[in-house]
Amino acid sequence: MAIESHIEAVAAVPVLDTGAGVALRRLFWRIHFWAGLVITPIVLFAALTGLLYVITPELEAWQHATLDRVVPAGGQPLTDLKPGGVACVYAASHVLRMRARQGRLP
Repeated sequence: MAIESHIEAVAAVPVLDTGAGVALRRLFWRIHFWAGLVITPIVLFAALTGLLYVITPELEAWQHATLDRVVPAGGQPLTDLKPGGVACVYAASHVLRMRARQGRLP
């Protein structure tokens, strides 16, 4: 019971701000305000450059859409020819080995 009455008595005492407390609080908020003004452009710049970094693949795909597709020129790839056909195309060379593919490359 004695502790509870002591807590109530302490809670009932009003806290008065002293001149130094008010000055420190104002100094704190002034520093907080100016720090926010200095840091805000840096944070915005980081956010915008980060956004550009994230969407770069989409921007490049949109910008270079015509370069992403290759129209086949026709003809037969050299790897589809038989070793004799490759030897005819490259007469000065000697075919050492050929490996069969399992379908076409994308």
